[in-house]
Amino acid sequence: SPSDGEGGGAVMRLRPHFDIQSTSDRLLVTAATPGLAKDDIAVEVLEATGDVPPTLVISGRSSSKQTSEEPARVQASYAAFEKRVSLPPHTKPDMVEAKYDNGVLRVSVKRPEEELQAPPRHRIPLL
Repeated sequence: SPSDGEGGGAVMRLRPHFDIQSTSDRLLVTAATPGLAKDDIAVEVLEATGDVPPTLVISGRSSSKQTSEEPARVQASYAAFEKRVSLPPHTKPDMVEAKYDNGVLRVSVKRPEEELQAPPRHRIPLL
């Protein structure tokens, strides 16, 4: 409509499919993000603060512009997503590895040594 003016735009949500698997030594997060380039995706680790555990943040954004001659106008649209996954306590950023290939993001998070060790066990004598 004429009230849109030049540079009108639309915001859409990207809805990638996420799969989260837990193994004995790592957490594996896979995201299908067809149509996005490697530069459109960010993988970050927010370190623990207070009672909040470390968090894996995966986000992405896609944008496009369309120009039409009659009437002269530019229409832009973009789509974005953000996924947050709580990580085990003591997880550090250097324990996270991310690879992106053909529209599939794979993030591997090593479990902290503290989590792999069996907790100490104390036998309580019966009275």
